[in-house]
Amino acid sequence: MLAGDFNMDLLHIEKDKNIEEYFDLLTNNKFMPLITIPTRITKTSKTLIDNIFYNEFTNNTISENFTVGISDHLPQFSLMPSNVRKSSSKKSNKKYSRKFNKINIDKFNEYLNKVNWWMPENETIDKYSNNFLHIFNQILDIHAPETEVKTNKNTEKRNAEP
Repeated sequence: MLAGDFNMDLLHIEKDKNIEEYFDLLTNNKFMPLITIPTRITKTSKTLIDNIFYNEFTNNTISENFTVGISDHLPQFSLMPSNVRKSSSKKSNKKYSRKFNKINIDKFNEYLNKVNWWMPENETIDKYSNNFLHIFNQILDIHAPETEVKTNKNTEKRNAEP
C-alpha cells in the first residue's frame, strides 16, 4: 500500500505529462488508486492529490473519503480484509476477523460525522492521531465487530504440517 498527499492531481492525468507518468509508473507496478474522487475541495477548486494505492484487491475492499472537516483535505480510509489474527492473549488460540462486506457505509459515515474532531492548538499530531485511531476503532467495532473464527481440528492440523 502507498498512501499520502502526493500533490499529483489525478483529476488532471490527461492534461499533465508528469501526472500521467506518475500514474503509469504506479499502475505498471500493479498499484491502483482506491480513491477516485476529489480529496481537497475549496470554494474555487477540487483536486485529487491525496492518494491511496493498493496492489492486492478483493471484493471486500472499501475505500471512501470522510465527509468531516478536519482540514481543507478530506481524510480517506480504506478497509481491507486482513488475514485472521490470533487473540492477543498468550493462552488463547482463538482467531478473530471482521466482516467488512456487511458494513453499512452510510451509517458508518453518520457515526464519524457526529464526532467532534477539533484539535486544540497545543495538541501534538501523535496524540491526535492516537485519539483518532482509538475513536475510529470504537466506531468500527460497532459496525464491523471482530468475531471469532471457528476452525475445525482437521484444518488446523493440515495448516500446521510443513
